Amino acid sequence: WSERVPVLDIEPEKVGDSSLIISTVDTVRHTATLAAWLEERRPFILSGPPGSGKTMTLMSTMKAMAGQLELASLNFSAGTTPEL
Repeated sequence: WSERVPVLDIEPEKVGDSSLIISTVDTVRHTATLAAWLEERRPFILSGPPGSGKTMTLMSTMKAMAGQLELASLNFSAGTTPEL
């Protein structure tokens, strides 16, 4: 997996950009796994504590697969009921 991690030359002014993703062995591995599941139309659930990168990883993977997928986002909270 370490050979798949791209080498980046990041401009200093872009370091604070919230959309910037620094690739690591883990992010490359997770993206490849998610892409394979999505291509095969396999269902999956991403779980982890808040801030662990679930949404970032999924959105990054789907962005890389642009044209192959259509995204519909649904947000739920403790206040969500069937009547809404």
